[in-house]
Amino acid sequence: MSEKLIVGMAQGDINGVGSEILVKLLADNKMCEVCTPLVIGSPKVLGYYKKSIESEEEPVNLVTNLIQKPEDASDKRTNVINCFGDEVRVDPGIETKVSDECAMLALKQGLDYIDNNRIDVLVTAPMGDYAYDLERATSLIHYLAVRYESDYLLPLYVGEHMKLAFITSGKSVKDSLSQLTIPNIIKRLKMIKRAMERDFGIDKPKIAVLALNASTGDGIFGDEEERIIKPAIEQAREENIFAVGPYAADRFFSEKMYEKFDVVLALHNDQGMIPFKSVEGNSGVISVAGLPCVLTTPVHGVAYDIVDKGCADTQGVANAIYLAIDIYKAREEYAELTKNPLKRYDVGGDKRESDLNVEQIAGVSENQ
Repeated sequence: MSEKLIVGMAQGDINGVGSEILVKLLADNKMCEVCTPLVIGSPKVLGYYKKSIESEEEPVNLVTNLIQKPEDASDKRTNVINCFGDEVRVDPGIETKVSDECAMLALKQGLDYIDNNRIDVLVTAPMGDYAYDLERATSLIHYLAVRYESDYLLPLYVGEHMKLAFITSGKSVKDSLSQLTIPNIIKRLKMIKRAMERDFGIDKPKIAVLALNASTGDGIFGDEEERIIKPAIEQAREENIFAVGPYAADRFFSEKMYEKFDVVLALHNDQGMIPFKSVEGNSGVISVAGLPCVLTTPVHGVAYDIVDKGCADTQGVANAIYLAIDIYKAREEYAELTKNPLKRYDVGGDKRESDLNVEQIAGVSENQ
C-alpha cells in the first residue's frame, strides 16, 4: 500500500484560474511523486482548460483516472471524482450562480471525505466571493467556523519569508478595531502559539505584535498601545507566550524585522496583507489552524481577468499542496511527542523563557 498522502483538491470556481492551474500542475503526473492527487470537481471542466491552454508546440499531457470513491485512487496518475454532473457550463472569467454552486459543492464534498478519513488533507482552489452566500457565510473561515462549531479557527498566512496572522479574520478595519481588546489579543496569541507548535514544529515561537498607531505609545496619535496592546503582551508573557512589541508597521516591514520572528500578529487586513503580498507575491498560502483536519488554499484569488489566457501561475496552489502535506506530518509528529510527554524540570529556577530580555532577538528592540 502506498505511503503517499491522498491530497483532495477541490476545484474551486470553474470560471476562475483554479482549474487552469490544476491542469498545468497535474500534467505529466509529476505531482504523483509527492502525493496521490484527487481532484474533486469535473473531468469535463479540466478537459476544457486543457484544450484551451495547449497548442501543437506545447501540448498538455494530462491523463486522468475517473473514479467513484477516494478508496479507488491510483498513486500513479491524477484521480478525478465528478461531483458536478456532465452538463456543467464553463464561462471563463465570470462569476456565475453555477460556478458558485460548483465551488461550494466541491468544497463540501472534500470536507465530507476528510471528516470521514477518506482523504488525508484538502486543498481548495480559489472560490468566488458570493459562493459562501449559498451557505449564509461571508468567507471560507466563517463557513468553516459554522460547520465545525468553532470560534477557535486561525487563518494563518504562510510565505517563504514570513508567517502572518490577524486579530480578526474579517477584512473590515472597523470590524478589526472593534475586536482590539486585551482578551482577544491574548486569545489570538494562544492560538498562534499552538499552531506554530502543532503545525510547524516550532517550540516557543517568537511572535511580533504590531502597533495600531504610527507612533507607538507616546499618545500623540492614540493610546491603544499603552491601554490595550502592551498590557496584553505582558499578560501573554506571564502565560509563557513569547510575544514582543508593539512595533510600528512601517519600520517593522521596511527594515525586514519580520525575519527575526516566527510569526507576526497584525491588527487589520491592510496592515498585514499589503506587505505580505509585496514580499511573497501570489505564492503565499492560507492554512486554517484549529480545524480537526488539514485545509490549505492559495492566497491569490480567482483572478477572473487572466482566466483562459494560459498565464496563471501555479506556485500558490503548488505551495498549498506541499504545505498541507508538511502540516499533516507535523501534526502526526506532535501527537506522538505529546502522547506521553516527559516531566519538565526548570533547572534555572523560577524564571520563564518569556521573561528573558526580548532584545536577545538580535537587532530588534521594542517600541520602534
